[in-house]
Amino acid sequence: MKERRELAEDPEAELAELTGIYQSKGLSKDTAERVAAELTEHDALAAHLSAELNIDESDVVSPWHAAYASAAAFAVGAVLPMFAILLPPAG
Repeated sequence: MKERRELAEDPEAELAELTGIYQSKGLSKDTAERVAAELTEHDALAAHLSAELNIDESDVVSPWHAAYASAAAFAVGAVLPMFAILLPPAG
């Protein structure tokens, strides 16, 4: 993931970028620096995904749920044509 790589390669630049994002949202420079530093200490990747890309890690769908939904959709889609073949009208 690009953001993870950027955090590993240049954490200071990413901290400055996060500070700039919070400043653009109306925080003072000092407050933005403190917020960015505290969020980065807790979970740097989550802080950047949330602020920079509007991605919330808790909103990401599980691959297993996606697989089950795909399997169910495939099964339903396959059953309908089978009914048309197996239950033809009389005559």
